Amino acid sequence: MTTKKLIDDLKNHGYDIYLDGDNLRYKCQSLVKPPKERIEILLDSLKKNKAEVISYLRAQERPNKPLSLHDAGVSTQTMPLSEFAKAGLIVKVFSEVLNNHVYFVSNDAVLSRNPLDAVAYTATELTAMLSMTPEEVRTAHSVKSVFHRSRVVGHNKENVIS
Repeated sequence: MTTKKLIDDLKNHGYDIYLDGDNLRYKCQSLVKPPKERIEILLDSLKKNKAEVISYLRAQERPNKPLSLHDAGVSTQTMPLSEFAKAGLIVKVFSEVLNNHVYFVSNDAVLSRNPLDAVAYTATELTAMLSMTPEEVRTAHSVKSVFHRSRVVGHNKENVIS
């Protein structure tokens, strides 16, 4: 279970999860007593994953900073690009095709708030690049390395740098 799912489950059962300095606190605010067995499992998981939960809650206090994948409670291994585009994430990856680190960024809004130390590709660009050959990807990357604000866009089954 991801950190986000754990917190969401507890909140759905009427629990308030919050930080008090470096301490993790929880309190049941529900008027209806939640199912004891389920709550015991969730609270046990909360205690076992205390460090991750604290990290997640701290990241929530900094809305302009991107979450790490772990803190965001997501796995990009199976995330469709359409979902990634809405997730507000920045992922630094090593590309074997480029033999270099690049960033995958959900969208331009996230990119504009976070200066990066390597070339970044938005979900829209990644979608356009799916049909590119490795050589075309390297060419596009070379252009983006020089012209940082350039974008890869799809155009009549061809991929173009704009």
